[in-house]
Amino acid sequence: MNDTNINNETQFNFDFVKSVARIACYDDFKAAPRVTVIEPAPTDEFIMNLATATYEQSKTLGGKIPFTIIKEVSENFIHARFQEMTISIYDEGNTIRFADQGPGINDKDKVKMPGYSSAVEPMKQYIRGVGSGLPIVRDYFEEKHGSVTIDDNVQSGAVVTISLKRSNEDGREMVEDREIPTHAPRYDNTVQTGVAPELPPYQQQGFTASQNLNQAPNYNQQPAYQQTYQQPVYQQPGYQQNNYQPPQPFAYQNQQPIMMGNGGRAPMYAPMPAIPTISDKGKQCLKALMNGALGVSELNELTQIPNSSVHYELKKLEEAGLVEVTVGKKRVLTQAAWNILDFI
Repeated sequence: MNDTNINNETQFNFDFVKSVARIACYDDFKAAPRVTVIEPAPTDEFIMNLATATYEQSKTLGGKIPFTIIKEVSENFIHARFQEMTISIYDEGNTIRFADQGPGINDKDKVKMPGYSSAVEPMKQYIRGVGSGLPIVRDYFEEKHGSVTIDDNVQSGAVVTISLKRSNEDGREMVEDREIPTHAPRYDNTVQTGVAPELPPYQQQGFTASQNLNQAPNYNQQPAYQQTYQQPVYQQPGYQQNNYQPPQPFAYQNQQPIMMGNGGRAPMYAPMPAIPTISDKGKQCLKALMNGALGVSELNELTQIPNSSVHYELKKLEEAGLVEVTVGKKRVLTQAAWNILDFI
């Protein structure tokens, strides 16, 4: 590092991050991502907020990358002086990409080896600065058969991508021991000599392969699972029987359907999870905590609930197993809370 770079590093204020970071969370690449903005803050607080929000959004999608690994990579933004930080989360939360527009990384192999570091003294108040961060990350993903890649950004800066995706023997993508579906199930429509192709279930129930766009489908024909059940005919004494069938009551109240995607088969229903008693103020606190780790004063600012009431509600939510204390006495949602948010 030359004298000019040293002067630039020492003149930069590492005590406070003036930039914002953006976290883009993708359900899939066919729709725009949900974007979360991490506001400027003191450096240690900013790094913790960034890592916590990234971890929670990854976990919401089903990701399995640990918080400690995400924090190790987040700390590397200090080498870029926190310039134009963007984090992208996809592959069901199991791939996270950290991009910046700082000076970049010249030797992308050495940076994964212990002892190689560009950290200067002002940085070491907030990171270890001994060249151990990315080697720890590399070892974790090697053990999990994942990957760590480092690339140049479009004009300047670096892009670090960590992923638990790997390929099995058939070349299909896996996360640890779970296969990731890459497309919807397809039916084999190969025509063999003298054999008519087998139709998928949705074509066997009222549709045929010969129908064209100008021919209306037979919507009056009930699927097989509805035809097997006949509502009993009510008979009232003294009245003429006219085969009236009263409407069938809805049998799945308080349950969420799990759509099977099996070409018209009946949906299955999962029982609603047990929900503890939660006050309206408690629900407001849970909704606010969906944005990430928050302290009492931050919850007060977001919900306009008095601090004393916030303390009381957080105590009740902790007893119910819905929130837990994290670094800096802030609260985060537990998995039990994420499981019931859609129901409350």
